[in-house]
Amino acid sequence: MWTSLNRYALLGLHAHYLDASYEVQSRLLALRRVWGSYSGDNQATTIYGVFVEYLTRDRIGAGVCDNASSHDTCLVSLFRQLSPAMTEEDIRNHRTRCFGHMTGLAGQALLWGEDADSFEREAFTEAAFRELRLWRKRGAVGKLHSIVRFVRASPQRRELMKSLAYNQRDDDDYQLSEEKRAAIDLELMQNNETRWNSTFLMIQRAIRKREQIDHFIAYLETKAAEPRQRVPIQDHLSPHDWLLLTEMQSLLKPLYEITMRGLQADQCHGCEKHLPQHTRDEYTSTISQAESIDDDHRRCIQISINNCWSKLDEYTRLGQSPLYPAAVILHPRWNVSWLEANWTSREQLVWLRDAKKSVREYFELHYPANEPSDRVKIVTAKAIRQAEPSQFDQWMQSQDRHMMEEDDEVAAYMRQGPIRRENLNPILWWKDHREEYPRLSKFALDILMIPAMSADPERTFSVTKLTLRSQRHNLGPEITEEIQCLRNWLGHQAITVGEVVSFGGEGMGLGEEEGR
Repeated sequence: MWTSLNRYALLGLHAHYLDASYEVQSRLLALRRVWGSYSGDNQATTIYGVFVEYLTRDRIGAGVCDNASSHDTCLVSLFRQLSPAMTEEDIRNHRTRCFGHMTGLAGQALLWGEDADSFEREAFTEAAFRELRLWRKRGAVGKLHSIVRFVRASPQRRELMKSLAYNQRDDDDYQLSEEKRAAIDLELMQNNETRWNSTFLMIQRAIRKREQIDHFIAYLETKAAEPRQRVPIQDHLSPHDWLLLTEMQSLLKPLYEITMRGLQADQCHGCEKHLPQHTRDEYTSTISQAESIDDDHRRCIQISINNCWSKLDEYTRLGQSPLYPAAVILHPRWNVSWLEANWTSREQLVWLRDAKKSVREYFELHYPANEPSDRVKIVTAKAIRQAEPSQFDQWMQSQDRHMMEEDDEVAAYMRQGPIRRENLNPILWWKDHREEYPRLSKFALDILMIPAMSADPERTFSVTKLTLRSQRHNLGPEITEEIQCLRNWLGHQAITVGEVVSFGGEGMGLGEEEGR
């Protein structure tokens, strides 16, 4: 959901599917106005109407959205409109959560300490919580925020900071390297508290320009005539503050990098690459520099890590939907071996058992064996020729069926183990093994096309914001939707409008002459 600049409530809906060439495709289906409140029922009614228009009511697999409670309500209402017989468990099994939203919540918890429960678990008092909030406000991150705002407040300060850096370099180095020159030309980046990754980028840029920032502050202390022309003393960054910023950067970096991998539009990223457990492993493997930080700063970092860990821990419980473990198990490079190798504690062994069970149950329920196998056909043919089979024949047939049940596709696939091949494309692998696994390949292909993030609607909202500039605020929601759908479909070459021929970088439509 998004409120446009001209005050319309718009819902972005994208479809993900495999085309005839087994390429994952994404298409904008609608940027539809939602009437009334943002309630889940209202959203479901709007989405159902879109499915009716596209005649896709019987082709819906899973819903991907963030963790807002209204989205839970929306999917319950939507799936029951699509199939009234669906139970709450069925609906939960067809819902996945946006991985980018998970990491966003973890990053916010690390930076701003939103989870007060972790303090109670670690016997911290409410005073400690207030201390952390104050530290975030006037601590290293808060100080850096104020410094960046001070520098960016006027073009004169930006120019002064750059000129001081060049003058300092001229004194130290006969000739600036390209790398040093590039670092000087980079601007400081301002963060905002609603987007944790902007704070990471602010810290990352500031660390690269640390020497310039310190020199700029020191210069103003000696040269600026009025206090308002200097950086306030309470915002000066000490060596311990810089150490802490470096530590915060190292803690946030795994969350940032794994989020950006999921946002790469030119790659197929399914749920298998974005399990919360995978995030936890990257997060905990980060090398810490906290030994050099004083006790007060270290204690606040510990509290922040508690908050972040608590938020990540909420999403390690994969039992809510079998689609998560299925995304790992049905990736031929990982198979079930990845879970067996990484889930070894007593609690994790329970997860492993439940994951295998839930994947098998989902598979048997939604991908039933409609056609008898060749072995069953052979047995049936023999039974027809022998009108009255002996007891021995009946026993042999029962054992034959029992062997087939045990030797099913899931078990056969798990037994083969992982395929140790770099850059293995799981979708093409399953395409090549459709005859070997006729049912399981359908399941795998359906799973692997599910995106890890609901990033496409966010991109659509960003582009629409650029479309609805101040001169276009009178555009209605219907024409806005048509513009964005056409843009998306043309961009993905899903449709063509006339023909465009390029001459010297300029486009010429059909019916135009070259000399005109």
